[in-house]
Order: sequence, then C-alpha cells, then structure tokens
Amino acid sequence: MQLKLNKHLLKVTIPTHLLFLLSLFVIDYTLTNALGIAFFYVLFAGFGIAVGYHKYFSHRSFETYPIIEKMLAIFGLMSMAGSVLFWVCYHRGVHHRHADKPQDLHSPRRGYLKSFLLWHNDIQADTINVASGRDLLKKPFIMWVHHNQNKVYWGIIAFVALISWQVCLGILIPAIVLSHHQDNLINLFGHIRGVGYRNFDTDDDSVNEAVMGYLFWGQGWHNNHHANPSKLDYGEKWWEFDSAAKILVPLIRKR
Repeated sequence: MQLKLNKHLLKVTIPTHLLFLLSLFVIDYTLTNALGIAFFYVLFAGFGIAVGYHKYFSHRSFETYPIIEKMLAIFGLMSMAGSVLFWVCYHRGVHHRHADKPQDLHSPRRGYLKSFLLWHNDIQADTINVASGRDLLKKPFIMWVHHNQNKVYWGIIAFVALISWQVCLGILIPAIVLSHHQDNLINLFGHIRGVGYRNFDTDDDSVNEAVMGYLFWGQGWHNNHHANPSKLDYGEKWWEFDSAAKILVPLIRKR
C-alpha cells in the first residue's frame, strides 16, 4: 500500500496562510483573541502534535483511551501536519531511520527553507514506507481521517466560520498557523549543530535548544529525543522541562 499524496502545500498550507493574512486586515486583535489562540494552540500543538502525533502515535510512549486517541488524531490534523498516518510513517520510517541523511526531506542539510516549509514538495509516492505505520492501518478511524483529511480539516474550519467568522479568522486560523510553525521550527533548529547543545553523541545533527524546549512542549530537547526515541519525558537534565510529558500526558493517559 502506498500513501495517497494530497498536494498538501497547495490544498492546505497556502490557503490557510492566506486566511491568516486576511485576518490581519479584518480582525481587531484583543486579549480575548490572544486567550482563544492560546487555548487552541494547547489543543493543536500541545495535545495534537507533541503528545498525540509524537509521543503517543509515533513512539507509543504511553497508553490512553479510544476516545482520546481519536481526539488526538483530529487535533494533530488541525495543525496543518497532514494525517496521523502520514506523519507517523514519515517520522518513524524516514526521519528517525535516516535522520540528516539524503532520505530525510526536512533535514536542514537540504536547505533551510525546505527544512522549514517546502519539504512536502519533494515527497513522492515511494518516499514513505507505509509499513512503518502498520499498527495504524488496523484502526478504522485513523484510516478514515487519512482518506478524508482535507474534508475534515476544512469542514472544521467551515463549521467554526458558520458559528462566528470572527472566531474563525481571529482565533482558530492564527492558532493553526502558530501550531504549524512550531513543528517547522523544530524540524529546522532542532537539527542545526551550533544552534543548541548535545547531551548525546548521536549519528545525526540533532541538538537541544532551550527556548524551543520550554516554549514548544519539550520538543526542543531534540538531541535527547533522538538518543532515546521512546522515552516519554525528553528532559535529561533537571532543568530540561518537558511540559507535554509532565503536564499534558498525565491528563489523558490511561490509569
């Protein structure tokens, strides 16, 4: 089975950013907007990507309940990250297996702009081995989301817009863009030696970057993660705080 590619940049990334640019002209941003953006940022970047796509789906670092699993899949999708099946197959089968090698499409070695945003353009049908996500192939909801990812993504945005276009443009869309670029910044600065420091002598360029470690749900302790991928808490030193592991995961993990 090959992953069906959906021209993510053209169908999702560019249109969403155009909506964000529109919001800058039609929305008077207030404290209420900022709080709303922060709320959805926690859902999409925190629970969706850092906890869901990364710790739970990709590395199976903890267990949770079926309804929470479904919510994590949707939250991650709403950060413009593509379906969880795509993300996991690439993360397991390409990024960790070939980190900073020619196969790793978002390595900064291939160019900073590609690492940050344009690497999706280089994905081919044979780039990603779907066997890397074979556990997800058995989950009907995950597969449904994968096959309908654009409909789900734009359907949620349209639903919010019908309720309030101001909330959609002034809260939801900025939160999506912010969450999306959190992930892009990790792809870029988490793999540039000299930007951060290394606790482990891994065979890639992964580094720990303190600002991203604190602001991006522990994702910035990236060298630690590459050294121990399945470890739930990416912090190794006492001051390397992984907020996703210490704050968010305890709220949803199976007791």
